[in-house]
Amino acid sequence: MRKIGGSCIEGQNTMEPDLDFKEETPGPIADLQTEGSESQRRVPKQEEAAQSIPPVADPNRKAQEAPRTTSKRRSKPHAPSGEARRTQDGNSESSSGAPQTMQAANKASPTADRVQNSVDRESHFEPKDPRRALTNPTKGNDHTPTFHTDRHFKQQYEKLEQHCQHLESERKELLRLVDSLKVNLGESEAQRESLQQRLEEASNTIFRHRPPREEYTEDEIEEDYERLIKAIKNWVSVNCEAFLDDDLHGYGALLRHRPQQSDHLEPYEGIIANFHSQFSQWTEPKEHVLVAVVMRYVYERILTQGFSVLLTPDERSTLASIEKGLHDPRLEKDLPTVRAWRNDTITAVDSHASFTKRATSIERELTSDLRNCLRGALSGENENSIKWSLCKEVIVPAMGLAHKTQSASSIWEFGYSDYLASKPGEFGSRLPNFLPNIRHFRCINLSKRGKLLKPDTDLTTRKEQESLCYMLDIFPGLYCQRVAAGSSPLSSTISQPILLVAFATEGGLDRTQQSHSAPLNPETSPQNRNASATRPVSTGRSSGFIHSLKNYVGLKQQNS
Repeated sequence: MRKIGGSCIEGQNTMEPDLDFKEETPGPIADLQTEGSESQRRVPKQEEAAQSIPPVADPNRKAQEAPRTTSKRRSKPHAPSGEARRTQDGNSESSSGAPQTMQAANKASPTADRVQNSVDRESHFEPKDPRRALTNPTKGNDHTPTFHTDRHFKQQYEKLEQHCQHLESERKELLRLVDSLKVNLGESEAQRESLQQRLEEASNTIFRHRPPREEYTEDEIEEDYERLIKAIKNWVSVNCEAFLDDDLHGYGALLRHRPQQSDHLEPYEGIIANFHSQFSQWTEPKEHVLVAVVMRYVYERILTQGFSVLLTPDERSTLASIEKGLHDPRLEKDLPTVRAWRNDTITAVDSHASFTKRATSIERELTSDLRNCLRGALSGENENSIKWSLCKEVIVPAMGLAHKTQSASSIWEFGYSDYLASKPGEFGSRLPNFLPNIRHFRCINLSKRGKLLKPDTDLTTRKEQESLCYMLDIFPGLYCQRVAAGSSPLSSTISQPILLVAFATEGGLDRTQQSHSAPLNPETSPQNRNASATRPVSTGRSSGFIHSLKNYVGLKQQNS
């Protein structure tokens, strides 16, 4: 065992070294310190050599050079003492053996390695704060250091100050705006209360001066419609008697007397044209055709007009737009409320002087227009009386019925069947769902002199079903939808559509199956074999369609 600097080393067992060096103790530790001082002296020489190179204008290089200077200054406290330096000078003669002694000491003592590593780390120490290094520039460097970090922080601070001032000005402006809005809100609320009060006063005034709202029952409207049907049939029978009794005058006579400016009459004249093109010699249903023409005109020009017939098309369009807007879900108005508004509007229109004075001119226009459509079936005598009777018996009752249906709280509709566009003579078995839906119509059987068709007895066999033909829609049906709060409207049939049908003969059936242009001859129908082969020609109307009209007028009494 030997002692090195107060430490005992034996084999691999090593004790904690005694770091309390004494000046009079030469040995490996003194050699170690001497070598450390030499390494410290070499570092400043290398730095001075590096400083002799002309510096490059790079701020990063200045930041790198400053820590080296600081590390050199901070490594001075670790220089060897004067005693150790004298020991080093005294042993300079035996410098050749010093490295060997140092290597042996390093191998023998790990403590020496730790001391050497500590010295090396201190010699290469770099400060963490570059700003502190910049305050101690390296000697010999004439370039003045720049403080980039301070300048950057100062700029950021100035920007933040400006942003804060801008936000403060915006805040003050918003506060002034809020105060202004509060003042406007108070004024608006006061104005709203004033307008609400004025609206209530105006509503009360209108309620006191408006005409009373009239409510009509379903029975009342149904009776008016039945009276209109009978009035139309009676007027045609009386004023077109000569045309109906003369079998030589067919549908062509109606078309020959067509007025020149009658483009709006084409829908009604189309009914006549269909019979003229297919059944020009079949004069039996002439009266039904004329009745259908009058009813179609009344339906298109009076019964289905929105709101009131006294309004112009633009006025009706405006009111229709308002009503459509009331149905907007955002307004949260139920259907009874909208119907009440419609009722009040139509009542006000039909009772206001500015609209009622139009009634006379509108009645005159409608009467003249319909009379021109029927000119070929009317006699030229007593033209004024014909117009007067047409206006009194047809036009005025139709306008009264339209007022009741349009101003009622319930929803009233007039509608023809789905077979309105079908050609006369079409087999019912070929029309979609005609036979299954025939119970929903009142069908006049032309093969039985205008009697009502009874499906339970008249359509029992397949042959009868296949020979039944659709001829014409005479009158539309009347439907009502009852409006109730909180429920959807329920539709009910008040009056069924009235259709004209006929049975084809056996020969006619075969021809019609091959060609739809074959005429139907109700006089030789299998269901009318006891009837005469030809219609009797008479100056009066004691036979033929007069019986059909009587049977149809008393239809309900016979079936009840």
